[in-house]
Amino acid sequence: MLQTLDGYTLMRLICQTASSEVFLAHDHRRREDVVLKVALPQLAGDKRTLSHFAHEAKVSEALDHPNLVKVYEFVQRAQRPYLVMKLVPGRTLKRVIYRDSDVADRLGFAWMVRACQALGHMHSRGWVHLDIKPENLLVTDTGEAGVIDLALAQPLAPRSFWRSLATRFQGQTMGTRSYIAPEQIENRPVSPATDIYSLGITLFEMYARRLPLTASDPDAILQMHLRTRPPMLHHVVPEVHPDLSRLVARMLEKNPDLRPHSTDVVIEQLARIGRPFEHGAAGAAGAGS
Repeated sequence: MLQTLDGYTLMRLICQTASSEVFLAHDHRRREDVVLKVALPQLAGDKRTLSHFAHEAKVSEALDHPNLVKVYEFVQRAQRPYLVMKLVPGRTLKRVIYRDSDVADRLGFAWMVRACQALGHMHSRGWVHLDIKPENLLVTDTGEAGVIDLALAQPLAPRSFWRSLATRFQGQTMGTRSYIAPEQIENRPVSPATDIYSLGITLFEMYARRLPLTASDPDAILQMHLRTRPPMLHHVVPEVHPDLSRLVARMLEKNPDLRPHSTDVVIEQLARIGRPFEHGAAGAAGAGS
């Protein structure tokens, strides 16, 4: 395993993706800990991988929010090209949901508000994230949350852009199948409502400890997003506040025009509901695994 890279000391491997190794590192120039996303050796010269890295750096350059990952720089002229990113503290929401569900019950609303604020900033700057899921939300036990991984983010663009994109990526799915919005599947224009759909699935999973739409066949999941109405959250978890169940159902509407039109609306609704369980019984949704 790498131990140093240019001016960075690599302290530990955080995870490995299909195209990169992600390290916690110390930046001696900035005198702070950072995250390095380093291309896998076999992909160091791969044009598609380098394009994704450059794209993530470009998107980050247009954004500035405390709850969004910040890319400091993209170093392409290295033996293994890499991104230098600000360290966002916390664990993935996915890990918390299935290992510390009582913490999710207690702090879930606070995390969702932070995620909505980050996404609202992206939307106001003309970008849509397009890969919101529990793995891309880092959360802390103090109620903070950070949105990471801007690799799939796309601009809010005219229909002509999405028609060209549909031609370019015909037969391909851009996004994570379990969380993808119907309009992404069909390569139709995206909007803030697209991220709200994925956030709705994340909310459902956070309290139900399961996804709203599941199938053994990955392609069947895509068809379910297009045609199958998910169960109401309170039918799966009776203790859940009925207004929260209704909010999640609105976020999961197939027609994006029927979803909350902005993350500010989601924040307002969460504030009005006030608590995830009708009688304030944290942990009522069941024990974590």
